[in-house]
Amino acid sequence: MTRKKWIIVTCASVIVLIGIGLVLGRLSKDDNSQSLEESSAIRPVKYMRLEETHHAIKRTFPGIVQPAGEMKLAFRVGGPLVEMNVVTGEKVKKGDIIAKIDPRDYKNRVNRLDAGLEETQAALNAMQRGARPEDVALLEADLSAAQAQFAEIQQNYERYRVLYSEKAAAKATFDSAKTAFDMAEARVRAAEQSLEKGRRGARKEDVDAMKAKIKGLLTDMKAARDALNDTCLKVPLDGVIDKIFIENYETAAPGMPVVTLLDFSHIEVGTTVDEELVIEKDRIIGLECSFEAYPERLYPASLKEIGSQPMLNHQSYPLTVNLELPRELNIQSGMSATVIITIADKDAAPLLSVPAAAVFIDSEGSSCVWLINPQTLKVEKQKVKTGRIDNDRVYITEGIASGQQIVTAGARFLRENQSVRLLENRD
Repeated sequence: MTRKKWIIVTCASVIVLIGIGLVLGRLSKDDNSQSLEESSAIRPVKYMRLEETHHAIKRTFPGIVQPAGEMKLAFRVGGPLVEMNVVTGEKVKKGDIIAKIDPRDYKNRVNRLDAGLEETQAALNAMQRGARPEDVALLEADLSAAQAQFAEIQQNYERYRVLYSEKAAAKATFDSAKTAFDMAEARVRAAEQSLEKGRRGARKEDVDAMKAKIKGLLTDMKAARDALNDTCLKVPLDGVIDKIFIENYETAAPGMPVVTLLDFSHIEVGTTVDEELVIEKDRIIGLECSFEAYPERLYPASLKEIGSQPMLNHQSYPLTVNLELPRELNIQSGMSATVIITIADKDAAPLLSVPAAAVFIDSEGSSCVWLINPQTLKVEKQKVKTGRIDNDRVYITEGIASGQQIVTAGARFLRENQSVRLLENRD
């Protein structure tokens, strides 16, 4: 290789090394920038506010399933029964038709009122519209005839009045002419009024009276339609038919019970408890039920009532709980159940429990949680002492206090003083 070629190769190598160095420097700078951006990024987190809990004691009591209520259903109208669509023990849903009575008479009343309403409305329309041209022509003809007759009778009356004043006619003849005159005059006035009414329409008071009549008919029509609808007896809520009091084709009277419906829109379980639990009822923190027919599951319940008087012959008090159960469960009245009552232990110190995912181990091997500063929304590592573990909950004995906020998920992705955004769906 000549000296000239060696110089060229050397220069090229130097240029390549410089380029590689620049690229590596830029990549290093980008990595550092990305690291800084990640450290300052606001991370969304799930969180919880710490609340004290107590040691709990569970007590069980045998119970019996009972419906939430019992009601006797009856027709609001009377008539012969033509349909009975249920049998004893059948489950029914809100809106189902239990029975029907013969609707014939109720349909006839609706039809009569409908016809009367149409007739009255037509009369009102005629009153407001006024008489037709041909009717006005007839009224004018009646007036002309009455006026012509009146003119003739008036001449006859004037002649007899003069004769009577001259004592040339008897008083009876004059009185007869006077009566005929008055009647003819009245007929003219009546014809004039009829013609005026025909030309201008009915008086306002007559129209108002007709409107009031229509309003009354509409009220009667609504009542008739309601009565027709009431010929079908419908289920007011989900339940079970317990008893049937009437057979098909018998006559049902208004208000006479037709069936008894047990309310199973939700169920109740009744049991009895001792007086100690009645005294400590304010410490009840949980209620559950199990059923002999479904022993593998527990169902949450709510307290309905605790009786204030003990049952006869023993010092126990009635207690009733409510349950909302899945529809697929076939729970019937009278089935055996167990009521599980959780009571807070008043003699034990309160504890704090957190989800297991909220606790992490730091580089020193200490158990820690991330505290959230509510003013800055930054996290701070807090060492804690843990106690027993209950399922997915860890009890904390030292290090945190009620009312503080901690991160409940994603602890391993956080760093000291990192900003966070609190998600709405709290743990």
